[in-house]
Amino acid sequence: MGVTEDYLHLSTRGGYFDFSLEGKILISGKDRISFLNGLVSNDLLSLPPGKGIYAAFLDQFGRIQADCYIFNLENHLLIILPFSRKKIIVEQLQERVGFADVHIEDLTSQYALINVEGNNLTPFLAELVGKEVTVLPLEGKMDSVLGVDVAILGIRRSLLKSVDILIPAAAYSQI
Repeated sequence: MGVTEDYLHLSTRGGYFDFSLEGKILISGKDRISFLNGLVSNDLLSLPPGKGIYAAFLDQFGRIQADCYIFNLENHLLIILPFSRKKIIVEQLQERVGFADVHIEDLTSQYALINVEGNNLTPFLAELVGKEVTVLPLEGKMDSVLGVDVAILGIRRSLLKSVDILIPAAAYSQI
């Protein structure tokens, strides 16, 4: 198939892409929101549970260090960012923890990140995971798919409807 046929299949049927190399950082602890709020460009204090935001990590001069998505999931903040910037951001976060009640965990190698997209996303996703799943843009929720606990994230990576599924690497390799 050529590019045109591939795009038509993707837009009319659906498809999935492996974004597992993306950086995945989990921040927990009671100070997680106030800690991260001062380090990114957007206000996290008003980010309700189950919602996400597109933001940028800034240096002390206000220059962008990395763009990212931040999701407020239950008792954690989940950050998805480019792999090339992940190491620098993790180091900066660990340097700035101080006495805050915050735990930073790099999940990049432990979890796969699969982007599912297409204009017929809902039926394609239902066929792929075995049940109907609905997540709006910049929403995030925990769910169980094929007996595995996953995070489903409303990240739009193209003009087509899409979601990202964060799944343990061990479970992804068995699917």
